[in-house]
Amino acid sequence: MIYITFTNPKVTESAMNSFINKEKGMLENSMLDPQSAWQDTLRWTMSSCDPRREPVTPEMLENIDYKRVKYIYKQRFGNPSDFTFYFVGNVDKKVAKKLISQYLGALPKVNRPENFEDLGIRAPQGVVEKTVNRGKDPKCVEIIAYHGEMEYTPQNRLELDAICKILSTRLLEEIREEESGVYSIGAYPSSENVPYENYTVSIFFSCDPGREEELVGKIFAIVDDIKAEGIDQEDVNVVIEKEKREFETNVKENSYWKHLLMEIEQGTKTVEDYNNFVSRVDAITIDSMKSAAQKYFNQENYVRVKLLPVEE
Repeated sequence: MIYITFTNPKVTESAMNSFINKEKGMLENSMLDPQSAWQDTLRWTMSSCDPRREPVTPEMLENIDYKRVKYIYKQRFGNPSDFTFYFVGNVDKKVAKKLISQYLGALPKVNRPENFEDLGIRAPQGVVEKTVNRGKDPKCVEIIAYHGEMEYTPQNRLELDAICKILSTRLLEEIREEESGVYSIGAYPSSENVPYENYTVSIFFSCDPGREEELVGKIFAIVDDIKAEGIDQEDVNVVIEKEKREFETNVKENSYWKHLLMEIEQGTKTVEDYNNFVSRVDAITIDSMKSAAQKYFNQENYVRVKLLPVEE
């Protein structure tokens, strides 16, 4: 997917060609980077190799048509009737009102409501494993990505985040510290409701290529243990404290409030959800975490992509 944004609608064709040449140079350099090839493979695999997610190549840039790009720009930004503008921070209301009236008030009014289209791009079902052989650095870089559909509620997102914190702690303690097997490791959750409600849990780590299979076996064993009886009250207490500390930090940041406003308008969170966050954190239990592990760590549905050096 290629994104080209004109900050000035009067941009010339020669300026676009200059931009394309610059992008081509950056792409050519990135294609020499083993980790870029690994990331491209991961992203494309997670889309079931959909053509719309195919990695961009310098050759693709040759097919960009100036008139088509400018038409798309005018279509997207010529109708601000569905735009929502968020202002977060230490805003002077008088100054803001004047600037908003001057710049946003002058935008054309077009009565043309729009919505997104679900293109049906989904992660592949079952177990998918791929290996990228690039470079000579004697290091394996790997992601194991559990994925699936979920009901996009504040409670589910909290539980997804909490169980990943518990898994990350176990991975750090047993794989990095006890085994001395990895340079870094963690379990990172993400979720979204557009174009459909889904989640991904990415276990990322890097290690000696010679120990990769051994360590993956230990990672899967930890996951299975957490899904069964491997969570105790101490794990729950620790994750509750982590969630509270993170919340206390987040509410001091403008980015948190902007995101909260967006979620409230989109209907994925309410003011009550914000007010009740701490009480919902306190309600986390061993059973709720075990249930979350069983829901989000599906050993029969994941994508595994690893980067290994070229064999000589």
